[in-house]
Amino acid sequence: MKKKLLFVISQFYKGGAESALLNLFKLLDKEAYEVDFLVMNQMPAENAVSLIPMVPSWIRLCDVFQENLNYPLPKRARGRFLYTIPQKDEFPRPALDFVFGKQYDWAFHVGEWYTPVFVAREVNAVHKAAWIHTDLSKASYFNAKEYFRYDDAVDSYIFVSQNALKSSVEAYPLMKEKAAVIYNPLDLPELRKMAQEPTEDVLLETKRPIVLTVANIRTEKGHLRQLEAMRILKQRGVNFTWLNIGSLAYGPLVEKVREQAKAYGLEKDFLLLGSRSNPYRYMRYADAVAVLSDFESWSMVITEAKTLRVPVIATRTAGALEQIVHGENGILTDFTPEDIADKLELLLTNEELRQKIRDSLTDFDNTTEIVESFGRLVSKEELSGLEKDILFVFDDVNYPSGAKGAALHQMDALQRAGHKVAVFSGTEPNLELRMRLPEVRFYGWHSIQKNRWFNSRVLAILLDRSWTATEKMEKLTCSFRPAADKQQQTFRRYVMGEAQKLFGQFKTVCVVSEGSIWREDVANCSAQKKIQWIHTDYSAWKNFSDWTRHITKDDGQIYQKFDTIVLLSEQIRNRFIQIYPQLASRTKVLPNFIDQEEILQKGQMRSEKPFPPVHFVTVGRLSQEKSLMRLLKILYGLKEEGYRFHWDWIGDGPEWNDAVEKIQKLDLTDCVTLRGAHRNPFRYVKNAQVFALLSSYEGLPNTIYEAFVLGVPVLATAVGGIPEQISQGKNGWLAANTEKGIRDAIVHILENQNEIERFHENLQQYHYPNEMIEKELNELFEC
Repeated sequence: MKKKLLFVISQFYKGGAESALLNLFKLLDKEAYEVDFLVMNQMPAENAVSLIPMVPSWIRLCDVFQENLNYPLPKRARGRFLYTIPQKDEFPRPALDFVFGKQYDWAFHVGEWYTPVFVAREVNAVHKAAWIHTDLSKASYFNAKEYFRYDDAVDSYIFVSQNALKSSVEAYPLMKEKAAVIYNPLDLPELRKMAQEPTEDVLLETKRPIVLTVANIRTEKGHLRQLEAMRILKQRGVNFTWLNIGSLAYGPLVEKVREQAKAYGLEKDFLLLGSRSNPYRYMRYADAVAVLSDFESWSMVITEAKTLRVPVIATRTAGALEQIVHGENGILTDFTPEDIADKLELLLTNEELRQKIRDSLTDFDNTTEIVESFGRLVSKEELSGLEKDILFVFDDVNYPSGAKGAALHQMDALQRAGHKVAVFSGTEPNLELRMRLPEVRFYGWHSIQKNRWFNSRVLAILLDRSWTATEKMEKLTCSFRPAADKQQQTFRRYVMGEAQKLFGQFKTVCVVSEGSIWREDVANCSAQKKIQWIHTDYSAWKNFSDWTRHITKDDGQIYQKFDTIVLLSEQIRNRFIQIYPQLASRTKVLPNFIDQEEILQKGQMRSEKPFPPVHFVTVGRLSQEKSLMRLLKILYGLKEEGYRFHWDWIGDGPEWNDAVEKIQKLDLTDCVTLRGAHRNPFRYVKNAQVFALLSSYEGLPNTIYEAFVLGVPVLATAVGGIPEQISQGKNGWLAANTEKGIRDAIVHILENQNEIERFHENLQQYHYPNEMIEKELNELFEC
């Protein structure tokens, strides 16, 4: 049975990546493949050669730009009922029409210069791949943040050289498990035929040596560096003609190159010929082909020159290092104009060297190997790295909470123990998180097919052959239930029902937050083990607000379906059991990890000089439970009484504006500073004398342990598990959770500053028990 393939590219004008794709099309067996080719934006481009007319006729091609020019009215009317507003806003209708209702075996997004959003969102394919034609670690134009937004949809990243793969994976480790190499192919018969076509260009009649560069005029292709090298050689008396074939579309750079050539007196020697549909007849006459880019993945020009047995000089890019053995089948040079000049002079003046290189290039042909490697890729039915072992479930994995930080450390420990860890999140993980967890597979709404079904137009479901008759009937039935409550019932039945099936594919599912919207769905899934993590003092939090009372009203029934409920301290566990005594046997105490090395390292970074006589710092979100407003009222009273202190608050949140206003109103700007969120709060903690956490409720806050690691004593309210963390009179002070209790504790510190230094000395040997926690964590996750 034929494999159904889709290739999507932005434009199809002559260039390295485009030529490689055209060659692949010509080499594919039409008896083995059905190929669709979608060109998204082939706008007219001056001095550019379109490759669209050369696409084999058996390939179904959609030139979206041309189709859009004459898009018929009936199709426009149909599209109004077929596509959602976001689809119509983001993608041209002909592109949506072209892939609508089709099921592909493989869909390929070609190019790293634009994002794979269309293939990721709009194409229905068993496997999806992104074809990358450069070394991503060097490509300044590469937008990693946007490109990797769609990493979850990509099964394979295809590179065109091993070196480019290696460098790119070192820069972006999240690609490691998905990376593969398929070298750029050549259409050898056509190449050799085109090279023999006659040319009447008088430029080729010169008796001087000819150096040829085939590259569009772009900064990274190094044309200005070529001019510097040519100037050096002219000063040495080495005369030759340097022909440059490639698009002149980037006007400002083209003008700069021409001005530089004129300034060096090379305007008659360094020639910009623009695009040529057949550069190979020029290549046949060249004494050397120069590929002097800042970076290349696998240069088509080097391969073409080698095929025509023309010596190549190339900068040491990732691709060139793989394509050329210096002095054997080409010449490698550093990136400086001086070294380029030295190596080019050697090549142009040494006929024996040039002949040696030509002789080594006899019968160069790797076409069969490339076609076979492509065939092996698309023949894969299953891809590696899909084992479903442990799933962590987040509402928003990007939200910077203590629970998230704890979960990240837990995932690290589980991976060290050999587990395969995955994450489900209601939001797309950002690039920073993907880089932090390169071996973690992410799931989300895109993983739930019924979510696409729910959000699609009725007509789209009815006409799309990929949906079953039952699903079409369900969609039609649901469309007659416009009321919000009916829609909610439909969503819970179909979409959340499929989410439960996804969760059930994992051996162990862990819900990261006690407030998660996914708790009930995890509770009802069929996973072998279900774990709920509670990161706060549940007994205080449960009744803290109308929202917490609402979302916890059914917790007694929900948690009955969990195997383990993890709490952070014995006191928090005891208070939880008082509410749900029937769950006592399911509870377990397990503190969070602390990254001692990172805390100590970041704590050494310098901050502002501490404020005498006592410098307090708080690291926490500006939200109601952290009770900043209560603290400001207390500090106002202390300042009025003549006490001296300074208080830094690191963090932001919904109370920011109110806090700023109150600080100004109470005239506390000289002794209270809101510093906002910081990636490294530890430098502020290290430079403080006392760390303070005066919340209305807490779990077992990591920030207290982090302060201990840095040798800073802690003042905290006696809520949650904090009394288990602070040893009164040894490493800190406990305050009653009242205005009077907090005020008295602060006054005690201000009047007994000798205790600060004594507690600091006590903390010098502090060590957090990560080893014990990791051992218990692994025991917990063993099924």
